[in-house]
Amino acid sequence: IKKKLQIQITELEMSLDVANKTNIDLQKTIKRQSLQLTELTAQYDEINRQLAITMDSLSVTQRKYQALTAECEEVRGNYEAALRCKKAVELQYEESLTRINELHTVNTNLVSTKAKIEQELQAVAADYEEITKELRISDERFQRVQVELKHTVEHLHEEQERVVKIEAIKKSLEIEVKNLSVRLEEVEANAIVGGKRIISKLEARIRDIELELDEEKRRHA
Repeated sequence: IKKKLQIQITELEMSLDVANKTNIDLQKTIKRQSLQLTELTAQYDEINRQLAITMDSLSVTQRKYQALTAECEEVRGNYEAALRCKKAVELQYEESLTRINELHTVNTNLVSTKAKIEQELQAVAADYEEITKELRISDERFQRVQVELKHTVEHLHEEQERVVKIEAIKKSLEIEVKNLSVRLEEVEANAIVGGKRIISKLEARIRDIELELDEEKRRHA
């Protein structure tokens, strides 16, 4: 009987050693998973920070785009008005030339009338040159605004693509954090009671991060 008891004691000691080793392995696993979750949480926070910066930049770009669009419309309106004025002056100029030719044909002695018409023609020519100058300036400004508007649209597209990429990375990290939480819960079932507090803290941290993310989205909505 004594020998049998010694055998049982030996078996129990071996079982205890195995249990202790298993417990140590579980503790190491919990520590490793906790470190991994901490790293993922840091990456998640950084992604949220980059997303907030990008959203701010996108908002600024959108406002600039709207301002440039309004300016472009204003310049286009001025440009079209100048074109209409130019056409009216050209028509008046052509009518004046026609009138001069008619007067020369009808009566070459109407010098005074001719001089008056020539003065009108000079005035019209001066107006024509002034309007042509304004039209050229408006056209140059319109071209500059068009180029700047094109660059702004391209930048806006780049910002939007960056937001989409960051959102994809964020979703990937969220899935990885959830998977890691499930794995930690599975390890926790076989670990010591102290591990439960760590998991609870990690879950609380994840909830805080989700709340901060929702608040950040509402603030930039």
